[in-house]
Amino acid sequence: MTALVRSAVGYDEKRGDSVEVVNMPFAGVDEPPPPAPVWNLMGLDKADLIHIGESGGVALIGLIILLVVVKPMIRGFLDSAKDMAANSIVPALAPPSGGALPPPTGTAVAPANSGEMIDIGQVEGRVAASSMKKIGEIVEKHPDEAVAIVRSWMYQEN
Repeated sequence: MTALVRSAVGYDEKRGDSVEVVNMPFAGVDEPPPPAPVWNLMGLDKADLIHIGESGGVALIGLIILLVVVKPMIRGFLDSAKDMAANSIVPALAPPSGGALPPPTGTAVAPANSGEMIDIGQVEGRVAASSMKKIGEIVEKHPDEAVAIVRSWMYQEN
């Protein structure tokens, strides 16, 4: 070992160099490291608690997104579907016998002035004459759809 050190440092005895190799122990090798403080809550260590906190945060953000974004979107879709169903025309249903429909029974209603009220025997209450006039105009413009609606009412199971 001494020869290795002398060749590594460029030892020259004429200059008065001296090399001494001594075996010494490192300081603190025999002492064990101090123990890490134990930190736990209800038997869970710090890493477990951090993982639970992260999972809870993600779940909370997901719940907020559901309440703020998804729920109003679904409510809007359902409201628009109800509006579309209320405004759509019922498809025509063929009468079970395959023949023409019999003439309607009941009282005929002739609309008078737009402000008058008309009694209809089959309907409870009163209907404005202007509403009856509008319905009559719609039936005149779209007779096939009107027949389909009346047929669907006649053949409903309720």
